[in-house]
Amino acid sequence: MGIKRKTKVVEMKNEIVEWNQIVDIPATMPAVSQKVCFVVYDEDVGKDDIVGSFELKIDDIYNGHYNDLTYIDIYGSPINKRGGVYDQMNYNAEIGSRWNGRILMKCTVTDVDSPIARVRNIPKEEENLIEELKKKGRENVWSVWIRIISAYFLPEKDKEYAIKISIQDNVVKTRSQRVVDGKIDFNETLKLQLRTFGDHLMTLPDLYLYLVDVNQKAEKQNICFQRIKASSFHLNNDICIIKLLPDPCIGKVKTMRKSGIIKCKICLYHSMNELSMIPKERDFLSGGRNFEVLKTLSENTFFEDSSSYVEAELKKYTIIAIVYMSKGLISAESNGTSDPFVKLTLDGKEKSTSVKNNTMNGVWNEKLEFKDVLMDFNDRSTWPIFKLNVFDYNQLKSNVPLGYNYVWLCNAGYAINDTKLCQPKWHNLFLPKSNKRQGQILLSFYIFDEMNKNLKNQIYQQKYLFEC
Repeated sequence: MGIKRKTKVVEMKNEIVEWNQIVDIPATMPAVSQKVCFVVYDEDVGKDDIVGSFELKIDDIYNGHYNDLTYIDIYGSPINKRGGVYDQMNYNAEIGSRWNGRILMKCTVTDVDSPIARVRNIPKEEENLIEELKKKGRENVWSVWIRIISAYFLPEKDKEYAIKISIQDNVVKTRSQRVVDGKIDFNETLKLQLRTFGDHLMTLPDLYLYLVDVNQKAEKQNICFQRIKASSFHLNNDICIIKLLPDPCIGKVKTMRKSGIIKCKICLYHSMNELSMIPKERDFLSGGRNFEVLKTLSENTFFEDSSSYVEAELKKYTIIAIVYMSKGLISAESNGTSDPFVKLTLDGKEKSTSVKNNTMNGVWNEKLEFKDVLMDFNDRSTWPIFKLNVFDYNQLKSNVPLGYNYVWLCNAGYAINDTKLCQPKWHNLFLPKSNKRQGQILLSFYIFDEMNKNLKNQIYQQKYLFEC
């Protein structure tokens, strides 16, 4: 629509700013523009600083989604700086790595003969209604039940990290632990509460997970993040594998290959209406080692009795991965092909196949063995996650990445204590800055406990061949 209007400047008191103004914007239907953009500024000498922004769809406004007063969340950069990536995050709310506040507002549509773009004060009678609503408060209470199981493929070895979870201004954090064999087993349970005016799921804010480098200055600690709609976890009892993203505003982690992943369970529920619908405590807390309910939860009766918790029975297993073939790999060489090899990583241990020259559809049929892998076969939360990398081999320079993915063993093709051919699965490959598939790798896994690990010799004697 190309129309810009701004409110008056108001000084913040006790972390609250009160404008009490109406912004009238002329519009037609169908609208030329699809969105109305709101940008919040902090007035400063010389040039104003951007706090953050949000967008509302024109269709949603016309359909009455914002007829009632509600809080709209502001997202933006984690650091109050200008230019470059900071402005990108502040002007594009969907990529902001931090929640930067909320605005109480509503948007309505009124048919008029001669619309005028203007800013005016809210009538006194409506201002009184707003005050009554604010006194009534946000009476809907939501709870977020979080179990951080483990973190893998973290940026640096032998360093301490914690996981922080936030939703609006509500924040909890695990204890910091040191990386061991490329991962951290947190096995901690946390809880957040959130208050809203309404009880509609889609109006809930985004939930943030942060990888925290406890040795950095406070404003630089959240080195990686992921942002997900809180409603995605409604009444959830599934284990989630969440890929973290480097925060370019912090700049401590440069590539997605080093930003890590989190294995966790997150369950959102309405604290008054849905208590009977949430997972049972035993189900939600099953699996993992050194389980402990943090003191931050002690006042909540929902967590008082953990006697039903059963600690996972971790045992040693030998896992043999069979790398069969690739298809559709990207080209890294000037001749339109690649020299690919496959690398699997688990608990800091790396195993690689041989190199196949001048092909994008390599056939390996090779076996990679990992010994003394701790897991509980009956508890999926303890099953390991492999990092899958495919590289183009380069003798004189660094190997070129052709794609990567994470393979959670329980989602792969596998057999346990059995040497019969199990059905392999294709696993997609991705590049750090693209969500488009970059080829596939065919894998299967054979798992042997201590009593049956001698069976693995039969795996090496048999041929498991899949041809293109």
